[in-house]
Amino acid sequence: MTTLYGLPLDAAASFRTIVDRFAAAVETGDPPAIAALFSADGVYHDLVYGDFAGPAAIERMFRDKWFRDAGAFRWQMIDPVSDGRTGYAHWLHSFELKNPVGAQRVVVDGASQFLLTPDGRIERYREWTEGFGSLLRAGASRGTIDHIMFRHDDAVRARPDAARHI
Repeated sequence: MTTLYGLPLDAAASFRTIVDRFAAAVETGDPPAIAALFSADGVYHDLVYGDFAGPAAIERMFRDKWFRDAGAFRWQMIDPVSDGRTGYAHWLHSFELKNPVGAQRVVVDGASQFLLTPDGRIERYREWTEGFGSLLRAGASRGTIDHIMFRHDDAVRARPDAARHI
């Protein structure tokens, strides 16, 4: 088997296809295409809106939250890597908030983890970001930012693997 940095080339190429389809579906505002990338019990962990389980809930989250609150999305996946089961991608993501109207473009630097099923569907997606300054600059309230940060911190602290750190 041909490898690149110890990873099977087909795993890297397949993952690149998945993240490219994911980013393209977000950029074109296509919630059904995003949801179709997930397994029947797939979970999308969104830093702002929380966890959504199953393609129908994921589709609704994008339609009723993401595309309600923002538009003109761009999502650039940078250096995606996968072993066929777990994939990571660094990314730049940007959008324009719809409220407040006329706000500056939000530019977010982040990374995602994708857990994949054997048939190449997304079983779990989660993300980390350094986008709070950009959200503040664009007009998001300090209360909204605090809510997002503390909800994330509470979720991390509630995980069994975090117990030894608390």
